[in-house]
Amino acid sequence: MVGTPAAGQGQAQGHGARGERAEASPWAAVRAHHVAGVALLAALLAAGGCGNTEVTLNATPDDAPQTIVLTASAAASGTQGKLSWTTPNDKFSYRVDRNGKAVASISERTWTDTGLAAGQRYCWKVYGLSGFGWQARSNEACLGTEPESKEWRLETLAAGRWPAIAVDASGELHVCWAGVAGTGISYLRVGPGRTPEAVDADGQSQCSLAVDTNGIVHIAYTSRVGLRHAKREADAWTSATVDPQGLPGGRRVDGPAIALSPTGVPRIAYRRTVSGTVSLAVATRVDSTGGWTIDPTAIQGLVGPRSLAVDSVGTSRLATTDALGQSVSVWRRETREWVRETEQSLAPTAGDGAPIALDVVGNARTAWWQRDATSTATTVALKWYETGAPGTTGWTAETVATLDALGTRVAISVAGGARRLAVVDAAGTVRLYTRGASAWTSETFPTQGGAAASLDFVVGTDQQLRIVFDRAVEGSGSVVLASRKP
Repeated sequence: MVGTPAAGQGQAQGHGARGERAEASPWAAVRAHHVAGVALLAALLAAGGCGNTEVTLNATPDDAPQTIVLTASAAASGTQGKLSWTTPNDKFSYRVDRNGKAVASISERTWTDTGLAAGQRYCWKVYGLSGFGWQARSNEACLGTEPESKEWRLETLAAGRWPAIAVDASGELHVCWAGVAGTGISYLRVGPGRTPEAVDADGQSQCSLAVDTNGIVHIAYTSRVGLRHAKREADAWTSATVDPQGLPGGRRVDGPAIALSPTGVPRIAYRRTVSGTVSLAVATRVDSTGGWTIDPTAIQGLVGPRSLAVDSVGTSRLATTDALGQSVSVWRRETREWVRETEQSLAPTAGDGAPIALDVVGNARTAWWQRDATSTATTVALKWYETGAPGTTGWTAETVATLDALGTRVAISVAGGARRLAVVDAAGTVRLYTRGASAWTSETFPTQGGAAASLDFVVGTDQQLRIVFDRAVEGSGSVVLASRKP
């Protein structure tokens, strides 16, 4: 009630050229207070006295207290916004504003805003009105409607090769890659106004990355001084050598792979050279000492940036291909040794490392290329292997697609229970395969802008699909991020 006399004084002083004469007369102030008092008394009488807490004579809707809780959601069509709200008083009528303009006056507490343009952002506020004026206002609720089509959106991030991608718990995207010449590791937290960061100029392999629950980014790679681990904490990078014997193999696209334990401890699978013998090892960070323990697995073969996974109880799982590309295996770390869960014959194929993904209950999935060695046919099958398929026991295999020639990198995802593969085929085209109710479906980018060599793939917390790949352009290379809603 205190604000009413002030509003009355403001009106008395705002009469244009007559303002100075009114100020000079002592009776002007008396008349102003008298007018304000009459207005206030009338309001009190109408309200039944000062005991009615609804009496707030707000001059504008935005002067009202924020006591309405508004939520907004998109309708199935993608061009409608569904609004609902709660208020402290069910006797209000409501005004709905969209992007600062009034669009509806209603008495209900739900409303659907129709005819919105696809792909645009809309924000709403709701105001409550009673016989005593504006009584309440809401927060601002916003949403962007679905795009008219679900075409892939391609964004060039930087010059580089062999990218890897990860998504953190808040939905932020993180990408690392090697330089165009294959040396130097760079990183980018994807978003407007953000620029690439140099991680290690001596990096000489494909990188792999993961982000822990504290937002710390972990990157594994090899260099001329061995296996390296870098982490980004408090906006700064620190890197250290994990194993000086963890050198790149014959090709720098053969690893390493990083994964985090349930408590956020990094583990790295990589190729290790000891006395001229190359085998796989897994390094685990020891937080108490700041060092690493090395588990020499004695497994022969190759790994890629997604070949290592850790289940909910901390058990490591590893997918490998042999050096000649004649088999793919999945391993599980038991108390005393690594146990091979399955081995699938491939016949000679590509030598990159196979990926592995675990579902929420720990069932494993992997995928790779398979060619019939006894046949004269040149066709190649893209195969999916998994445990825990409904109605089965052990490992089962399924043909995803049959192509004319051998491809390169394969990345997989089982986020949300959906089975998906992203691959680079023999022509350098990026393909996405999705398992439907009874079959696999395939799609490619309408315009890719150059042949790809490697890729990585994630599904974000917003369920958007993200594929990062390297694109050859005029003898150089660029890292490209492709995004699309499912």
